[in-house]
Amino acid sequence: MARRVFLSFLGTNNYIECNYYLEGHPVIRVDNTKYIQEALIRLVCMDFDEEDLLVFFLTEDAKDRNWCSNGQWNPETKKYDLPNQGLKDCINLLKTDARLKAQVLTIDIPEGYSEEEIWEVFGKVMNVIEEGDRITLDITHAFRSLPMLSMVLLNFAEATKNIEVDGVYYGAFEKLGPAPVVKKIPIKARNAPIIDLSSFVKLQQWTFAARQFMHTGNPNTMYDLVQQNVNPVLEKSKGKNGIAKTLKTLINSLRILAADIYLNRGAAIIQGKEAIEVKEKLQVIQNKEIIPALGPLLTGVKTKIDGFRKDGPMNWLTAVDWCVLHKLYPQAITQLQEGIVTHICKTTQLDCRNRDVRNVVSGAFAISQRKFNETEWGKDNLECKELTHILLENKNVQELAKPFDHLSKLRNDVNHGGYGLDPIRSDRIVKKIKVILKEVESIISIE
Repeated sequence: MARRVFLSFLGTNNYIECNYYLEGHPVIRVDNTKYIQEALIRLVCMDFDEEDLLVFFLTEDAKDRNWCSNGQWNPETKKYDLPNQGLKDCINLLKTDARLKAQVLTIDIPEGYSEEEIWEVFGKVMNVIEEGDRITLDITHAFRSLPMLSMVLLNFAEATKNIEVDGVYYGAFEKLGPAPVVKKIPIKARNAPIIDLSSFVKLQQWTFAARQFMHTGNPNTMYDLVQQNVNPVLEKSKGKNGIAKTLKTLINSLRILAADIYLNRGAAIIQGKEAIEVKEKLQVIQNKEIIPALGPLLTGVKTKIDGFRKDGPMNWLTAVDWCVLHKLYPQAITQLQEGIVTHICKTTQLDCRNRDVRNVVSGAFAISQRKFNETEWGKDNLECKELTHILLENKNVQELAKPFDHLSKLRNDVNHGGYGLDPIRSDRIVKKIKVILKEVESIISIE
C-alpha cells in the first residue's frame, strides 16, 4: 500500500481560534482550533497508519513561536514568552487522546528570501517524498513564493516519483476579516472554509497534456486525464451521462488515430473512421463543459484533424503533414512513399491492397526514374509487362518518379539505422523529407 504523507508549512503569527470546515460541507468540521494543521489532521489524516507521515516544514521563527509552546510575543514582558499551546503539543494530544498513529517529522527550512533558499526548500521537500507516495498538502501558511513553488513541486514529483495527490488545502481564515475584528466574533460564528485546490494541480496536468499533444501529436496523457475525470461521472450516473460517454468515445478515437499514424496504418488512415468519430463527437460536446480545462485543448484537436475525411483519398498526405509537424520522420518517409503508391493505384483503378500490384507500381517508378530497359526490369514488372507499360505512360508516375526514388534512398538508409557505407546526416534527412513533401504536394495539387 502506498505511503500517505501530509505536508505543511507552519507560519509565525499568533493564530486565532476558529471553526474550520470543508468548503461545501459545513458539517464536516473541526471546532475551536487555532491551527489549520490540526483541523486538517483531524479531517483527513486520522486513518493514517504507523508507516504514514506528517511532515512540518519550519523556519526558525515558526519553530519557536508556533511549533513549541509559549513562544509568541508578549507585550507585557516584551519577550517571546506569551502562554500559547504550540502545534507540537496539539499533535501529541491527538496521539494520546485520538490515537493518531502517523509518524511526525519536522524539517528546518530557510526563510526563502533568495532564489538559493527557495531551491533549498524545494530540495528538502523533494527529499522527504518517496516513490509512489500519496500526498496531502496544506499551503495555508506557506509564505511568499512557497504556494506557487508547492504546486510546481507536486507536478515535478508526479513526473519523477509517480506520486498521487490526494488533496491540496487552504484554510481561508481571512474570510472572517482582520484579526482584531475576528476576536470580537463569538467562537460559534467563526466559521472558516477549507478550500480544496486540487483542481489547480489538475490544471498543471492539463497544461502538460496540452503541450504534449500540440507539440508531439501524442494524446496519451490527455487520454489518461479524461479517464480519471470521466469514469467517476459515468459511475455516478450509471453510464447515463451522455456528455461523459461522448467525451470518452472522442478521446479513445483520437488515441487510435494517433496510434494509426505512429504505426503507419495507412489503410485505416485513408478510411478515416477514427478521425470522423472525433469530428462528430466534437460537434456533440461543443460548448458543453464537463472538464473546465478541456475546452481550449479540444479546439486544438479540431484544428489538427481538420484535413481528414471519410474515405479520403488524400488522408495519407494529411497524415504525412502530421508526421513532419511532430517530427515523426521515419513514419513520414514510409507514409509518403506508400501513399504515393496508393495514390497511383486509386487513380488508375488498381487494387491498392494487393501486394503484387503495389510491387509493380513501385517498380514502375524505379524504371521511369532510372530509364531501365526491359532486360533490367525486376521480376514483378516482367510478369506484368502490359500494366508496367501503361504505368510508364502515366503522367503521375513520370512526375512522381523522382521524389519516389529519393524516398527509397531515405527509407533504406533510415530503416537500416544509418549503417550503410554512405549514411545521410540526420539534419539532411529532415531537410530532404520537407523538400520532397512540398514537391509531392505540388504535383498532387496540380492534378
